[in-house]
Amino acid sequence: MNGKRRYGNWLLTLGLAAIGIGYLLVFFLPAKAQLARRRAELKACKAEIDRTRPLSIAIFQKEEELEKTESFVTRWMQENDNDAASVLAKISQSVQESGVQIVRFDPQTTTSLQTIRQTPLQLGTLGNFAQMFHMLRQLEALPATVWIDRLAIQAPAKEGALLESETNVVIFAVNQSKSD
Repeated sequence: MNGKRRYGNWLLTLGLAAIGIGYLLVFFLPAKAQLARRRAELKACKAEIDRTRPLSIAIFQKEEELEKTESFVTRWMQENDNDAASVLAKISQSVQESGVQIVRFDPQTTTSLQTIRQTPLQLGTLGNFAQMFHMLRQLEALPATVWIDRLAIQAPAKEGALLESETNVVIFAVNQSKSD
């Protein structure tokens, strides 16, 4: 009887050890390996989120900037007269109202860019300093988008004569054939 008990204890111990080793090999080690893979995957995802967070913020800021720009362009297109002839007429009227004499009013060839057109204008005038200053203020106050590209004022050759000015003005208008 003592011999059976001895072998029975060993058999019970060996059986329990086999069950423990089986559990270890079949469930525990594969689950531990899968858990390690999941942790590594989670760490990689967190690193990717940390790496892309500044990009997300930059994209959001650029989208806001784009919306503001599109809003500005839409307002500009609605507010500005896009007919170069009417803008030239307004320029002529403003210059004459300032009291200077127009000696040259020479619109140049219009250049079409991607979404806008530019029409250069060469303007020659005679007048005193106050009239010239008033003329420039009038040009800057026009509702159309104009850019004074160059301004040259020459002193009179003799005392009491009028100042001469040469002004290159660029008129910007929407290029209707290429804009939305």
